[in-house]
Formats: sequence, structure tokens, C-alpha cells
Amino acid sequence: MTIANNDDLGFALVNLALNPNEGARDEIATPVGSKHRDVGRRNLDIRTPPDRINEVTTKEVQWSDRVTAVGMSPSANKVTRRLRRSDVKDRQIIDGIQNSVVVQPLAGKPTLVDDFRVSILTTSWAHTGDRLKLAFANEALALHEDDHGETGTRPVSWSLNLGPERLEQALNHPKGFVGCLSRLINRALKSRLGLVPFYWFIVDIEQDRLHLHGGILASPDQFIPIERAMRHAGGVWSANPRSGDKHQFHFNPERCDYGWINYAIGNKAKVKRVIGAHDSFIGKALRKEAGWLYGRYREILRGKTDDL
Repeated sequence: MTIANNDDLGFALVNLALNPNEGARDEIATPVGSKHRDVGRRNLDIRTPPDRINEVTTKEVQWSDRVTAVGMSPSANKVTRRLRRSDVKDRQIIDGIQNSVVVQPLAGKPTLVDDFRVSILTTSWAHTGDRLKLAFANEALALHEDDHGETGTRPVSWSLNLGPERLEQALNHPKGFVGCLSRLINRALKSRLGLVPFYWFIVDIEQDRLHLHGGILASPDQFIPIERAMRHAGGVWSANPRSGDKHQFHFNPERCDYGWINYAIGNKAKVKRVIGAHDSFIGKALRKEAGWLYGRYREILRGKTDDL
């Protein structure tokens, strides 16, 4: 595992990934790969009873006259703070997971210290930011690693430089910069591998040069076709006459951990000013597994599962 340093926690999560239904509670009983709309969240159907429609309508009229009244701002601000995505909050949760010690609950005593319990209890997957989502996407990749060495499949970090024509195309694409490139990468991988492996990426910038950093689940025999696919998606590129195109794409099979994500996301504010808010991509299936895994972390850390 790349986030959890505690052996018991990592061992428990591997078991949960292999046996997702064992010890699962009702609100996160959806297994990985399910076709349910959400993973790790309750499916609630909230309706207003018919006999309360007039009452609600009346209250809405009264509320509309009061929304600008003095004293209403503190309540609205409180709700906004609770739901706002925050990189600081993401860091706190990740730090808490890395420093956590999982023990058997005894006589009603909390599993973790109170301040971290509050943080992990109040932040749902929907309200986490890019840092935490990428971290758990990478963690989901690690669950598929071939520990027995039969295929050598493992998470691999990669970087891709983009040619000038591809940059212009992505910057002016109706689906946005990330939408354009994710479609190009998906098509190129499908063409050369016959499938689209689990992968994620985030846009980085250095000296006004936009480029991609990411992680992908791959085996050594897939490295060459993946490299060809990525070069095709990145367009015609040449850093200078000496280097040619050899530095357009780079694999690093030895490093695909949280430190890599921390590096890749370092210039997020600068990237946002150039391409807008949406600067990262996680494939739909991988995002679903990441959300499920985050829900399982929360269950273990809150002492709400008997898997340990």
C-alpha cells in the first residue's frame, strides 16, 4: 500500500479488496465493479410528503423575505465551509491515515485520537479534493499489483510532453484541455493494447510549458505499446535539435507513490490560471474503485468493521 504505513491497516484493506462483502456495513456494501451509481455511499431516496407541500411552500415564501436579513450570513457561511473542497483538508486526512495506528476497539474506546476521527468522519468522498482523489486512485492501482511476479503488473509513473499543435488543439477543445487529452489517450491505448488500462493524470506546468504527469497499471510487456500510444496522443514534439523526441515520454517503474502525486500536483494554482479549474483525469472505473477504497478506509479507521 502506498498511503497506509501501518501493516495491519494495509493487510486489512487488501483483504477487503479481495472480499468486499465480508464485514461490510449497509452503507458501503457495494462491491468493486458494481453497476450501482455510487460506491461507498448510501442510496437514499428523499421525498417530501404530499401533506407537507403547502407548508413547505409557505415557509419558502417566508424564507425569501428573510434571506437578506441581518444575522443570516453566519449560518450560510458555516454550511459552505463544511462542504467546500480543500487541499488543506486533503493533506490532513492523508497525514492522519499515514500516522494512524489501527487497534481492536476495546470497551467502547475510540480507535483513533479524537481530532482525526472528526476529520475522517465528516469528509465524504464527494467533498474531497483532487489530491485525495488522486492518492486513492493510485492506491486502487496498487491493489491490482502482481505480488507473485507472474505478470509483473504494477503501478507505473509516467510523464508526457505535448507538441505545439496538440497544445493548441487541447486549449481550444469544446470538452476542455483534460477532456481532449483523455479522449486521445483512451483511443491510442485502445488501438495499441486492445484495452484501456487503469490510469490517471494531472496537468503540470513548468516555464509556461504544459505537460502531463500520471500513473498507469501496466506489465513490462506493455511498456513499449503504451509509450507509442502516449507519444501519439501527445502529438509531434521536439524539445530541441539535440534531444529530438526521446524526452517526450518517460516511464518510471520504480516510483508511483504518494510522493509522486505530491510532486505532480505542486503547480496546480498556475495550471488553473491557464486551462481552468478542471486539471486532472481519473478513469471512470478507477474512480469508482478509489471511492470504494476510501469508504473502506473510513470504516476501518472509525472502528466500524470487524475485519480486523
